Amino acid sequence: MEHITNKIARMAQEAKTRREAKAKREAETAKIIPLLPCWGKGQRGVPNEMVRSALFSVKNKKQARAYLEGVPIVVVGDGRISYRGQELRQDDEDVWLQIMHEAKARPLGKCVEFKPYALLKAVGWAIKGQSYQRLQISLERMVATALTVSSHRLGKSVTLPLIQKFERDHGGGPWKVWISSEMVVLFGDVHYTRLEWEMRHQLGPIAKWLHGLYSSHARPYPMKVETLWKGSGSADGLLKTFKANLKRALNELKAVGFLSDWRIEGNLVYVMRAEKKA
Repeated sequence: MEHITNKIARMAQEAKTRREAKAKREAETAKIIPLLPCWGKGQRGVPNEMVRSALFSVKNKKQARAYLEGVPIVVVGDGRISYRGQELRQDDEDVWLQIMHEAKARPLGKCVEFKPYALLKAVGWAIKGQSYQRLQISLERMVATALTVSSHRLGKSVTLPLIQKFERDHGGGPWKVWISSEMVVLFGDVHYTRLEWEMRHQLGPIAKWLHGLYSSHARPYPMKVETLWKGSGSADGLLKTFKANLKRALNELKAVGFLSDWRIEGNLVYVMRAEKKA
């Protein structure tokens, strides 16, 4: 009987040792495998430098997309961005935000699978053939990019594609993307913005860009109309034209409950964020 008891105790100790060794290996692996920060189901995360820039412009589909050859992108505040590739718009940002949301539970550099139907629903596009093609083109566009970000907090320049690789299954299976492991550097621990996803769906291009910009500041500060004009990548040729569109976008943000109020005094735009509901 004593022999059996000792054997059971030894087996229990060996099992415990194996569990502890496995936990240690997983902990060590977690230290070297880059993971994106965790945000809520109803949120989407984006690095501050990106959401405060004209990387994803507010131009509409009627305007031809230019090819940018490593040109500087306007950033509102700290940081510098240059970009090589076809011009990106707010609809590309919707796709990228959802892709990053799908990727956040996985080690970066690993395959992220998704059903195109589900992604179209997530970004609010109509479920039809044209939307599948639009999604494919957007993903291909973001593969063929070179984004360079530098800022004081990074202490260096980082160049990478928005999407490292994209595969489309011709037999109706899931589509696959890969995100560079270096992408985690742009997010950092706290240098990213959480966007309210359903609220974003209700907004037009300029309002979406403003929603991202103002979400990136706990207390938005007054900004010049010209700063917002350039920072949004607007194609409006005249400042007064943009100013009229800006007012409509600010009213959109108020209507969805993001802003409690706004005003323009002279050339400065003042906004007040609405209190978040408990």
